[in-house]
Amino acid sequence: PPCLSLMSLICCGVCGAPTEPGHLHTFDYTEEPEEEYMCPISRLPLFEPQQVPCEHLHLVSKAELLRWIESKPTCPVDRTPITASDLRPAPLAVRNVLNKLRVRCPHCAVATFRGDLPSHLRVCGAAPVSCPDNCGATQLLRRNLLLHRAVCQNTILSCAVPGCSHTSERKAMTAHVAACSFMAVSCSLGCGAVVRRFDLEAHTATRCPESSITCAFANSSGTEVCSYTGLRRLVLEHRSTCVLRPAECPNGCGVKMSVQDAPAHSCIRYLAAELARERQERARLEEVVDRLCKRVGVDAGAVEECAWPAQLLLHRTLEQHTEGVWGVVFSPDGRLLASASHDDTVRVWSTESWECLATLRVGDEDVYAVAFTADSRYVVSGGDDACVRVWAVETWLPFQVLKGHVKSIFCVSASSDGRYVFSAGLDALIHVWNARTWDLERVIHGHTEMIQSVVMAPDGRYLISAGDDATVRIWLPGTWDCVRVLQHDDTLFGAAISPDSRYIFSACKDRSIWVWDILTWALAHRLQGHEDAVCTVTAVPGRHIISGSWDRSVRVWDTHTWSCVRVLQEHTESVFSIAAAPDGKTFVSSGDDNKLCVWTPTSHSGP
Repeated sequence: PPCLSLMSLICCGVCGAPTEPGHLHTFDYTEEPEEEYMCPISRLPLFEPQQVPCEHLHLVSKAELLRWIESKPTCPVDRTPITASDLRPAPLAVRNVLNKLRVRCPHCAVATFRGDLPSHLRVCGAAPVSCPDNCGATQLLRRNLLLHRAVCQNTILSCAVPGCSHTSERKAMTAHVAACSFMAVSCSLGCGAVVRRFDLEAHTATRCPESSITCAFANSSGTEVCSYTGLRRLVLEHRSTCVLRPAECPNGCGVKMSVQDAPAHSCIRYLAAELARERQERARLEEVVDRLCKRVGVDAGAVEECAWPAQLLLHRTLEQHTEGVWGVVFSPDGRLLASASHDDTVRVWSTESWECLATLRVGDEDVYAVAFTADSRYVVSGGDDACVRVWAVETWLPFQVLKGHVKSIFCVSASSDGRYVFSAGLDALIHVWNARTWDLERVIHGHTEMIQSVVMAPDGRYLISAGDDATVRIWLPGTWDCVRVLQHDDTLFGAAISPDSRYIFSACKDRSIWVWDILTWALAHRLQGHEDAVCTVTAVPGRHIISGSWDRSVRVWDTHTWSCVRVLQEHTESVFSIAAAPDGKTFVSSGDDNKLCVWTPTSHSGP
């Protein structure tokens, strides 16, 4: 009978012997089978026994018996006539006996029942097998198959890169891994980022700080586009200060614009509110003026304001400082006056008795600037030690030391709403401090040289700074964006804002005071009269401003006529600072002659 070859194996799957189709099974019996289990035709032990009507058992294979019947239709034993339809499988008991015959595995010589040999052959480690991956290897021992497949170039592998589901033959996997889109690779631009290969293009286009991009911010009309180009990390820094970056109207009207367009934005909501406020204030003032005019027959307010400069007299001179006095300021409640000096001290004076209440010693460093917080509870100073020092008025003890500057501080101030304290100086930076937590909220960049003055507008809409780069810069509180730069001809030593937040006054080294109209940001006037650089300028409630100069004089200017209406000559050295009392009657000047001059009108005895 023909050998049944399973899955084209080179060895028979039934008997295990190497064979070709058409050959007989060749079992290696441990003992010779009995005669009754031998096929009378092939003289081999029965494999597929068939029973005929004469009850004889025949043949290793039914196919072989059918060929016998075709040539000789008789039983091979007793010549009884038989046909193919007479063939019946041998009884189960006979087949079970045959399957219990002991045989040896042709590969490993293990003895087992003949019926169990096919199962053994399927797991025999010594059996020869072909590579299932069709690499052409056919003489492999089953026990070595795993080792072979570990190196077989036709074995199907899954990509080992996390996230990749690609499968291919081993011979193609190396090329795939080299180009796998899930492979982690370093950014080719050298930013140090490690990303998946499929994300590399998006990383370069949208995230890599070393890739080159263009700012591309535009104004609200789209007619002007920022063309600044550079590395992404530099462009992102530029965008934080780009004048064309998007902004919203601070009054909430909903109009979108660029920061550059913000000052020129005519907000309907703001203009309407301002108009209503001005009308209400005008009506109130007109009512008061009319009532007084009817009572006395004259305009008393106008007379008093016009007469104030002529009535100014030197009320007192405070001379306890031993070196030049660079800064002087009144407390918002008008009860105290503070002065900062080169003698390394801040002195606090009572405005009732003009006695020195406290001497606040900084150490061995000059003090250039001093201010009060809006609630008059703290004194803030700055000087050569690059620290903003906060003193408690109640105890006159140090309360906070704010560190952030790296060079001398030349100016400090506080917002009228009590939220912020500002400091600036030689490092050309403005530090914005939270006046409640004393945390540093923002460092404002913009000036290119040291800053001499920083002050918040009374209405809180703008922060104004001036410095040696000959510019006054306008900043928006909250975002602290620079919305306008006012260019001058020379170094600026000071700046002030009118009480109604309408005008900016800047003290210039070119001997003049520049007057800027906030509504149009245009230069409205240049007040000239000083004979040397103007060091300081202060706005007084009402219609006057006061300036001090290297020419040792203090000048009073009328903001209605824009003319100098009084020159006060008391200082013997340069005048560095001027502070006006909250009531607008008294003011104090200080300078390099180590003294403070208290000026009041003849009809007024104090602030």
